[in-house]
Amino acid sequence: EYIPVPPSLKLEACSILPPEDDPNLEACFVRPSIFPALLRKRSTIIAAGRGHGKSALAHMARRALEADYLNVVVSTTSIDGDARWEHVVRAIIEGVWAQIETQPALLGMLESRARAFKYFAEQHFGSELLNYYLDRLRNDAPQHASLVDAFRALPGGELFNSRTYLDQRFAVLCDAVGKIGSQGVMVWIELPDTHAQKEFDFLLGLFDSVSQMRSKTLYVKCLTSPAAAAALETARGVRTLSVERLDLDWTREELVGIADARI
Repeated sequence: EYIPVPPSLKLEACSILPPEDDPNLEACFVRPSIFPALLRKRSTIIAAGRGHGKSALAHMARRALEADYLNVVVSTTSIDGDARWEHVVRAIIEGVWAQIETQPALLGMLESRARAFKYFAEQHFGSELLNYYLDRLRNDAPQHASLVDAFRALPGGELFNSRTYLDQRFAVLCDAVGKIGSQGVMVWIELPDTHAQKEFDFLLGLFDSVSQMRSKTLYVKCLTSPAAAAALETARGVRTLSVERLDLDWTREELVGIADARI
C-alpha cells in the first residue's frame, strides 16, 4: 500500500500530494495482499479505515488495468434523486470521448454500435456541443474526416422505450465500449466515511443494475470504511449479487515498520 509516514517522523521530504499527482507513488507503493483480487473482473467493496491508503490503492489499480479496461471515477457527492445511471453514463461517455480525441480512428471501430454511442453522446453533450466536438476533431485530424462525417450522419432519435431497464442501457453502452478495444468498464467510487443516505442508495441501486446485466462488462469498485462496507453487505443482499468484499487492514505498527524499512 501507499505508506503515509507517521507524523512523529516529521520528515520534510515527505510528499503530501494526492496519489495521482505524486511522482514518487510507484517507488513508495507496496502492494497489499488484496491487490490481485482487486484487479479481478467482478464488482468489489474495498473496506479500509481512514488513512490506510484507499485512494493510492485505487490509483495504482487503475494504472494496472488501463491497457485492458476503461476506468472511470464517479463522485457520489453530487447525486440527486434517481439519476444514478446518468452519472455513470456521463463518466463513461467522457472517458470514451477522451480516447477518440487522441485516436479518431476509434470512430470507425464502433461499426454497428456507432448509433448507440452517438445516442448516449448526444444525451450527455447535447447536439450542439457534440457537433462542435466533431467539427474540431475533423479539423484536427483531416485524414479521418470521412469517419467523422459518417458518424455525424448517423440517425438520431430515441433508442430506448420507457420500459427499458437501467441494466439494459448499461449493457448497450458497454457493448459499444467493447468495440473500441476495452474488455469492460471499471467504475470507481469512493463512499465517504460520512455520507448521505442518497449516496448509499445510489450505490445499492448501481450494484443492483450491474448484477442484472446479462453480459458482465461493467464492474463497480467501491472504496469505503469498514462500517459502511458492512452496511452495504447487509442492505438488500449485496453479498448475493456477486459483490466481493476486500479488507485493507494495515495496522499502525505495520505501517510504521514498512515506513522505517523504506527510510
